[in-house]
Amino acid sequence: ESKDWAKRRFAYEIKDFHEGIYHLVNITAEDAKAIDEFDRLAKISNDILRHMIVKVEAFA
Repeated sequence: ESKDWAKRRFAYEIKDFHEGIYHLVNITAEDAKAIDEFDRLAKISNDILRHMIVKVEAFA
């Protein structure tokens, strides 16, 4: 699942940008390798200024 959250002004300048589009991506993976690969690609992408990975435990 993927959706645009909002275009927002940053609290501080990031790589000469003052605003950006926040995008929410939900990923389901069987193991940590897929998440590690997503993290690696996000770090080297010029389109992504910052990213955060949060693990959400499933509700029982």
